[in-house]
Amino acid sequence: MIVIVYVSATGNTEALAGMIKQEAEASGEEVCLMPAPRLDTALLKKASVLFAGTYSWGQGEMPDAALEMAEELSTCGMSPQAAGCFGTGDTFYPHFCGGVDELKASLPPSFPDGPVLKVELLPQPSDRKKCRRFVEQVLNQKECMASGENG
Repeated sequence: MIVIVYVSATGNTEALAGMIKQEAEASGEEVCLMPAPRLDTALLKKASVLFAGTYSWGQGEMPDAALEMAEELSTCGMSPQAAGCFGTGDTFYPHFCGGVDELKASLPPSFPDGPVLKVELLPQPSDRKKCRRFVEQVLNQKECMASGENG
């Protein structure tokens, strides 16, 4: 099962999560979209793939809601074979999508070190190709883990 968890304030990260869901559904696996704070621990434990997303605020920081989400991911007992972090931000700020970097760093060390996807504000149709590539990278990570390969 593929699980996509995210926090969104303005709808930008929610839209990006929806785009990721569409791309992930092409894999044929069941895909579950969960906005924080409504995370389902039972489903998280079943996840073989995790996509975690946040927006950035202030000078490019991760919001408290994303910190709480990362804490729940760390303590719920899940052990995904692949993981990727995504988010939205504004290039006006010195650390573009810094919240995404903070989210990735706050995940447990036992989680796979996956790619990140950063999108400027509301995802546009032109972001679809980047989104597809991101999903492919994460799913390839799962295939490598399943076959015993590294990377």
